Amino acid sequence: MNRNQRSSWPVGALLIVAGLGLLIATQSGIGGSVIPALLGLFFLGAHAIRRRYGFLVAGSILTGLGVGVLLEQPLGGHGAAMMLGLGLGFVGIFAVDSLRGLQRAHWWPLLPGTVLLLAGLDVATGEVANLEWLVGWWPVVLVAIGVLLMVRSAPRPRPPA
Repeated sequence: MNRNQRSSWPVGALLIVAGLGLLIATQSGIGGSVIPALLGLFFLGAHAIRRRYGFLVAGSILTGLGVGVLLEQPLGGHGAAMMLGLGLGFVGIFAVDSLRGLQRAHWWPLLPGTVLLLAGLDVATGEVANLEWLVGWWPVVLVAIGVLLMVRSAPRPRPPA
């Protein structure tokens, strides 16, 4: 088996699993609400195989949104679960990128992730358009920045030479 055949095998397996999952979801009555989560997991699998940042972004966002869609109905259907799921998807991009340790993590996903998480919490707590409860919690931002700085300054294992 040549190199091109070996490298396309995992992608083919992912396509088969994704196709079967989507077929089961659409034909079994589970419904289309599981499709974004399945597509997200497909992209995360592709990221695990290919190590491409684009797959991580698509996979995290779709998985977060998909989990939010799945939880929306059981939690009341006010949009909070989708916002929280999507916010966690964006934060997940940063988390996975940070854990890889190959380079400095991209920090941009924290911006939409934080906004979506705050909005989702606002809707979930019934304090829509009233963020007064957040005023007492602003020191959490300082804690988060401190954790971020500590994680970034932690020694990274060196690859074997």
